[in-house]
Amino acid sequence: MSSPSQKTPSDWEALRDEVNEQHVQMDIQVQDWIGTYTEKGGQIYCGAGCKNCCSQPVNAVFTEAVGIAKMLTEDQKSILQRNIKQLLEHIKEASDLKSFDKLYREVIGFCTFLDDDGSCSVYADRPFSCRSVLSTRHSDWCGVDFDTLEPTKKQNFMRELDRNVVAYPTHYVAPTIEKGLRAEFSAKEKMAERFGFALWGLLPYLVWLETEWELSKVIPQGYSSAVRAVENHALNHPMLLQWGVQ
Repeated sequence: MSSPSQKTPSDWEALRDEVNEQHVQMDIQVQDWIGTYTEKGGQIYCGAGCKNCCSQPVNAVFTEAVGIAKMLTEDQKSILQRNIKQLLEHIKEASDLKSFDKLYREVIGFCTFLDDDGSCSVYADRPFSCRSVLSTRHSDWCGVDFDTLEPTKKQNFMRELDRNVVAYPTHYVAPTIEKGLRAEFSAKEKMAERFGFALWGLLPYLVWLETEWELSKVIPQGYSSAVRAVENHALNHPMLLQWGVQ
């Protein structure tokens, strides 16, 4: 039993502590992989200010979004609100993942959380999906729309990929992406163990649900209450949110 002087962490504090520890372990594993890969002659092109991959939709577990929401400035919240409003106005135009990715790039563009220098303003709290992405090609390729790429250039690009390393037909490293997915799955399980369900989806949308409606205060009331709160204030769209119930 805890003594009166000891503070028992809240559900969200405990979950965030667990996720933060997973983030640390993820970073260590990624750096170890990079070290082994470069020793064998490989090259990773990710670096400071390299932002083209930040034009792609980023998914996260709601626990990660809660942490990011707490550190946003009022200016960032204003930008987030504007971007989500635009996204919600167009979301019904997306019928599948491919069309959603294109819509996201057209409506949102670069990540809401990039600063004026093109650097990640929430880097310490970025989700598993960001930590696990490593590019084996120059960052210019991270911003290419392959649907509009000349067939010959596309064929040459794919031919030059190392299929033993990348998540073919992309140029992103498969082993680190797999590590990120496993860590994300673990975070979902931990949330479900505490609340009876897990919530994940588009990172900026999750953060917006927290900054605007404090969804984290509703979630402990149960799955039905959380779904109702989302549907009352926004859209429960499959491209934006996913629910997992135990």
